[in-house]
Amino acid sequence: MKPFRLCKSYLLSQKYSLLCYVAIVLASTAISILTPYIIGDFLDTLISGADMGVIVCFGIIFGGLSLLRIIKGYITAIINTKMQMKMSYGLNRDAIRHIQRLSLSYINQKDSAYLSQRINGDANSLVGFCISVLRNIITNTIMVIVPFIILLNMNWLIAVLMLGFVGVYMALYFAFRKPLYNASFAQKEAMARFLSKLLEQLRYIKLIKINSIQERMIKKADDSYTNLSGTAIHNQKINYFYNSADGTISTIAQISLFVIGGLQVLASNFTIGMFTIFTSYFNMMLGACRYFFNLGGTYQNTMVAHDRIQEILDQKPESQGNQLLYNIGKIELQNVGFSYNTNFTRQAITSINASFHKGNIYGITGPNGAGKSTLINLLLGMYIDDMRAVSHTTAKISEA
Repeated sequence: MKPFRLCKSYLLSQKYSLLCYVAIVLASTAISILTPYIIGDFLDTLISGADMGVIVCFGIIFGGLSLLRIIKGYITAIINTKMQMKMSYGLNRDAIRHIQRLSLSYINQKDSAYLSQRINGDANSLVGFCISVLRNIITNTIMVIVPFIILLNMNWLIAVLMLGFVGVYMALYFAFRKPLYNASFAQKEAMARFLSKLLEQLRYIKLIKINSIQERMIKKADDSYTNLSGTAIHNQKINYFYNSADGTISTIAQISLFVIGGLQVLASNFTIGMFTIFTSYFNMMLGACRYFFNLGGTYQNTMVAHDRIQEILDQKPESQGNQLLYNIGKIELQNVGFSYNTNFTRQAITSINASFHKGNIYGITGPNGAGKSTLINLLLGMYIDDMRAVSHTTAKISEA
């Protein structure tokens, strides 16, 4: 899975916590698999005639298992929170560090609030997905295989029928895969831009008040909200149909269970305890199948986060020189020009010639938009990969 490849280094940094986490979850899974046998055996013993000692013994066993589940839940919740926070911050930090190495022109094209919301939200989604899958995919695989073997021994028909439901789940996932991805991508983008527009209302409040552009700024927020609302409703519709399909299959499966199981009881092939065991394992297997079905939807949502972070990480860092200057004596510009686009339709600087010598103080004057800040940024190397020469351009930095 692509999310795991992207998060590999962060997962390995928490490998011992992950191993402990998975081990506890597996122990809990074993208890869950044993529980139906304990309950079914108790019911059959109770029906056939049991004394108070059997009831007390069952109460102690069941209460002890419940206590273990509570303790397990607390420990895994703490471990999960610590791992997710550390790994999410690591991915956040590395993405920001990469952006800091990109060209200034790329950064200027992006809104900082939008980038922040995008990186933080996507990092949390990716890490949360990876931890969840590591925890659940093992347990749910066990929950499919072990109950299937038990059901096959108890009643082969319902076991084979269950495989048919698995096939239906797979077909539905492939049918919804692309719509789920597209709807989730549109909503995530709209949400990031909406939060960015809201932040603008406060970040530039002084500028807004000076220029009396309150209504114009609010309209930008309103337009962003309208777009978010539309994408959110569309995403909800797609997910509703997807989840409704899950619910429909589950209902049909439950009906099949009660019909076949009920007939077995009427035919005296099942005791009440056996029917309880049969029902429990069937629901356990059905729940695991539903997990994998819903995992498909979650995966498409996570792939949106993956692709958006990967798009940033795929941006080529700006070039770095390999010469270290310890003492700059002169900076000389010969016919230097610069445009912010490739076709020179907006020329920021045209044919500048200048020399700057060590020890002197220089002033750059000109009207707004003349290119004073651009020239300084060029001298600092801020647009090193974006320079477009109008004619022959030379910039020399000489040591003293």
